[in-house]
Amino acid sequence: MKIVVIGGTGLIGSQVVKNLEHEHDVVAASPQTGVDTVTGAGVAEALEGAQVVVDLSNSPSFAEEDVTRFFRTSTKNLLDAEAAAGVQHHVVLSIVGTDVIDSGYMRAKVVQEDLVRSSGAAWSIVRSTQFLEFLGRIADSATVEIAGPEVFGFDEIVRTDLSDHAPRPRARAAARDRQFVA
Repeated sequence: MKIVVIGGTGLIGSQVVKNLEHEHDVVAASPQTGVDTVTGAGVAEALEGAQVVVDLSNSPSFAEEDVTRFFRTSTKNLLDAEAAAGVQHHVVLSIVGTDVIDSGYMRAKVVQEDLVRSSGAAWSIVRSTQFLEFLGRIADSATVEIAGPEVFGFDEIVRTDLSDHAPRPRARAAARDRQFVA
């Protein structure tokens, strides 16, 4: 079986390619290999004879407008090329909580998921938890300055807010028990 892994040279993609290549004909497709899903360059050629496409692509920018444009354009180009090539199944990597977390990036992932769902092709959406490789970036973005020169970690602010405003453990347990009884 021929499987094309879009984003196949990236962090996750290279591991997927490595795991699949023992039993399948796998193409690691990315701009580095001449396959650009945004412009469409090299996509049709990469998909020739493919039965499955695994989309692990990601936007170079996380600004909401940019990432939405990336996923909309890339996914549409890819799905159109798959239909023309007779690809049988589309798999896309997404993120747990995509439809409930309020962020520009997550809204862009919802756009991507919706395009895949409405494509008319067979599809799988695999929602993964965040990757440990991103912890440093997440931690850096969660350091904020509040009312002056003192810097607090986001975790500290959340802990403080929860201890100030959250119900006491006994009250939380009682509320939880009522939910199960109801």
